[in-house]
Amino acid sequence: MLSSALSRERLSFLALLLLLCGLSEASVCRYGKGIQQNGEKWLERNLFVMQCKVESNGAWKVEVVGCRLPSGTDVPLNGSVEENDSQWNCTVGADGTILLQQGSTKCDGHDIGSRWIDKAFELECTPGGIQKLVACINDDGTKIPVNGSVRKNGFNLTCQQFANGTVRKNGFNLTCQQFANGTVILHGTKTVNAQSRTGEVILKCLDEKNNAHDIGTWWIENERFNKTCSQNGAVEIANCVAQDGARVPIGGVLIVGNAKYSCEMTDQGTIRFTAGPKDAVL
Repeated sequence: MLSSALSRERLSFLALLLLLCGLSEASVCRYGKGIQQNGEKWLERNLFVMQCKVESNGAWKVEVVGCRLPSGTDVPLNGSVEENDSQWNCTVGADGTILLQQGSTKCDGHDIGSRWIDKAFELECTPGGIQKLVACINDDGTKIPVNGSVRKNGFNLTCQQFANGTVRKNGFNLTCQQFANGTVILHGTKTVNAQSRTGEVILKCLDEKNNAHDIGTWWIENERFNKTCSQNGAVEIANCVAQDGARVPIGGVLIVGNAKYSCEMTDQGTIRFTAGPKDAVL
């Protein structure tokens, strides 16, 4: 986002421009060391588009009428221009400063004002290219508005968004995490039959088949991964499992007979398990 604002010096510059008016028999403006004709425009500070305006009685003034982009395109004052998937706005702030601001005209390829479904969420592209969460999507396609609820089949379906970006949907705490390489991963934990025990909430973990597991227990999923249920109810992969049941630690390599097994975490945060001859480069 590019934002250019007048400094104190520029504020004085702007105030001077607004006061620079007078009477001229020749119906011209006299700004700086030059003389400008009525309607003439020029550039100041490589940013502000100036214009000379002469009234019928000979009074004249010089004022800012727009901002100029690096490409040379002019943006009218209190107006906007779209250029190369960006929207540029030239506005006057509440304190009289002039701002040139740049915002995207799309959200990852989606036009401003459009809505789309991404995993369990309905999103909307708002001005400036900012994505806004509109609703959660239930497994059957039911839309639950943000911070609202829908009653379905005797159950209250809820969708809550918190200040830290976490969204809770039907007992799930969903956290959206973005990595430096641009990958976005959605993590989820769920409270199953939560009971109050001296103020403590009892959590369980759900596997891919929606089977509940107690805190501290482990299980084998997809015949390749040894998963555990952590103290906060999150499912974590402890290690990879070879065909003969041998455990391969994350980030490690195991050689059994003529076979080599590798278990590693990728930059995207996923676990990759590979197997091959012991002399192979995995």
